[in-house]
Amino acid sequence: MSHTSRGLVQDGSSTQDGVLLCSLAELKLRFLCPSDLPEITTNPRFYALAATFHSQIIGLLVAETKPLSKMNKEDQDILPPSLTGQTQIGYILTLGVSDAHRGHGIASLLLDNYLAQLSAHESPRVQAVLLHVLTTNHRAIAFYQRRNFVRHTFLPYYYNIKGKPKDGFSYVRYVKVVKLRTADPTYITDGYVVTLMQEYL
Repeated sequence: MSHTSRGLVQDGSSTQDGVLLCSLAELKLRFLCPSDLPEITTNPRFYALAATFHSQIIGLLVAETKPLSKMNKEDQDILPPSLTGQTQIGYILTLGVSDAHRGHGIASLLLDNYLAQLSAHESPRVQAVLLHVLTTNHRAIAFYQRRNFVRHTFLPYYYNIKGKPKDGFSYVRYVKVVKLRTADPTYITDGYVVTLMQEYL
């Protein structure tokens, strides 16, 4: 796990957010079990990974994989139109860390393990990872941008929080870039140019 543990406090020298993470041995990853979230863990389409500290859940990532054609209409143009609607997309439903444990690389640890899991499986071949975020969640947006997610779409009134509409963004990270069968070697999305290099099979 050492290759995904960057950013974690290993020597107890930091008190950021008032929490000492003194030993990586005390921080563990495990899949959620039915006693945690039965509505998630009993459905095989969900990938649900938790970070625990002293056996308490302090971080969580829940995602699912589904065909591009099953995504919301506003998200179906994240890949070139030449790709089939059965192209698989990873969709992060939630990625969060408790307030007291933020700033120690736990979100990166969860995300790294999820991306590694996608890369380790050839079927279904996930071409991109998509998520949504509040436009006002600047800390999360900065985190995703550092992790090579790019903004795709502005989504007005996407959220309804306590009865009030809130705007959102969709962000996408291309896991397996693909080569279009066209003379155009790039795919442009919301001002970002993604070079398509790998042959799509």
